[in-house]
Amino acid sequence: MLDKISGPLVRVNFSSERDSVNEALSQAVNKVENSPDLLQVDLALRRGSVDHFQGGVIKNGVQSDGEDVRISRSLQHYDLAGLKVIPNSPNTISTKATEKYNKDQIALIDRSALEKRQISYLNVSVVPDFVHDFFCQDSDTKSQAFMKFSEQFIGTNFHERLGGFITMPNKGYVPGKQEAYVEASTINEETKNCGGFALVSYWVPPSFYEGLSRFNEIFCFSTERHEEPPEKMSVGAYREKTGIHHLTTTLDIRKEYLPLLESLRFQVLSHLQSVYRVDLNEGGDKVDFYFHSPVYGDRTAGLHLHTRVNQGIHAGEFDTQRLGLDDVLSILRDENVENQQVKEKILDLTTKTESGKFFTMSPVWGADEFTRHDIGFELMPNPWKRPLSERG
Repeated sequence: MLDKISGPLVRVNFSSERDSVNEALSQAVNKVENSPDLLQVDLALRRGSVDHFQGGVIKNGVQSDGEDVRISRSLQHYDLAGLKVIPNSPNTISTKATEKYNKDQIALIDRSALEKRQISYLNVSVVPDFVHDFFCQDSDTKSQAFMKFSEQFIGTNFHERLGGFITMPNKGYVPGKQEAYVEASTINEETKNCGGFALVSYWVPPSFYEGLSRFNEIFCFSTERHEEPPEKMSVGAYREKTGIHHLTTTLDIRKEYLPLLESLRFQVLSHLQSVYRVDLNEGGDKVDFYFHSPVYGDRTAGLHLHTRVNQGIHAGEFDTQRLGLDDVLSILRDENVENQQVKEKILDLTTKTESGKFFTMSPVWGADEFTRHDIGFELMPNPWKRPLSERG
């Protein structure tokens, strides 16, 4: 059972251009057979779907008895003989992602804990502090970056009841953790073989920031505002004051947001081409769009979309945190899925144990966000922990 996994983890690289699937599986089998205490093998696929096999050994694609073996479409590259990270191969994982997800433990929460966590988000700010400060403070470092590099900050169409998205550089992946790239037109080429680059798109709620100068510039509004910038407000207070639905996590997405999310996808792709010179043709640059799992940290709570260009995804993030934008769009487009079914369909995309528990790193990063709300969780050895690279 996946919730009982512990012990060492070995991963074997597979390149679809070089090896056959059976050859890669054979490598995995040899690692298992030569390691009596090995409980799991993660075969990193450069291309293809994610497959899950029950069984400690896979021979010719056929499962056998034993512990769980997960074959994950993680994009990190390893030397087959030494199991060492190859840092300068395409789509390598950034140092930040390695540090963030390469923890000794991961947490499990049951459905009741998940629901309690969702309720606790009523206490967080209506948007993260850095988004609020961007709109409200001229002295804010992100605001200063916008004044200098405005082409790197864009907004979707903004709806009076559905809101809109603002897209910006993801500071954690910008060299020097600056608020913008100094040379946006060259960053793709410079990072293609050393971790790629990243953007993030945050949902902005309606009836809150309209009329502020940066809001008007980002969303092409001409509304005048005759009052001071809004004070920070909790999600619960916002919902009570405005009567407007708030997109705090992916579980808050409804069918009416389909046009907004489709336009966001189209806009970001155009933005990548025009500002960052990303090649979207077949065989060109790799672009990945995804949300995180429904369990966010308080500081970053608020629906947001990650855009990663030529960047590998850590196995732990890919399997337990990543919810592909296209998968969410497929649910919203499905005429057989009713609005009240969307939440369960999105939860079906998440990785769970056979007993129905959800994997999350959040209690590992900040246990107090759970304990102060009396939300239970259990810790287990992290089966997605990877060998560390000397270079990110």
